[in-house]
Amino acid sequence: MEEDNMNNKKELSSLDVKRKSLEMEAEAIVSELTSPIISEDGKQKNCMGIDTPLIDADGYPRSDIDVFRARTLRSRLAVIRTDHSTIMKKIETLLVLVTQNTNNRTTISKKEDEEEVKARRAEKPKPKFDTQTGKWVVMNWDGSIAGVQGGDKRSFYNNTATTVANDNTNKSTNAEQQDNDETVMAGAFQNLSTTTNSVVDSSKRIPFARVNSVAPNSPSS
Repeated sequence: MEEDNMNNKKELSSLDVKRKSLEMEAEAIVSELTSPIISEDGKQKNCMGIDTPLIDADGYPRSDIDVFRARTLRSRLAVIRTDHSTIMKKIETLLVLVTQNTNNRTTISKKEDEEEVKARRAEKPKPKFDTQTGKWVVMNWDGSIAGVQGGDKRSFYNNTATTVANDNTNKSTNAEQQDNDETVMAGAFQNLSTTTNSVVDSSKRIPFARVNSVAPNSPSS
């Protein structure tokens, strides 16, 4: 459809060039036929005319104009008008086709925009642990992975190097994966908390200073 639309536009452009050329030629012919003729002695004579008779009242060719030139110009003007009418019909037909294709593309584009907005506003799944990069990642609006290099070509749900267009895995599998990720995250925080407490406890057992003696009036005596 896109290729046909491009071909129609090219043909429209070509026909438009021909149309303008015919109109310019027709304008020049009409100007010559309707302009008064100036004789060699400077006297103004009648114009040849577009449809005026080329013979006088006695039935003889007019002597005040070039009858052969007038016939030639009138014949060419008739051909131009016929060609111009044919070209205009083709242009009208192509304009209808191009307009229809443009409206169809506009409708499709509008529908795609609405779907994208809906996908962006939809609730996103929770972050998950990416085993390939060792990082926590989130899902883009189109189902790809955000936060890692090459994530736009990978699927967030199945975590494989496939195109997002083929990403149609079931939601139960994704829910189980999210539960596993939450378990891993909770374990990581628990290990971090245990490690921190262990460091704090061990620091309590390290003497801060050595006391050689205590004053009689000191609270610690």
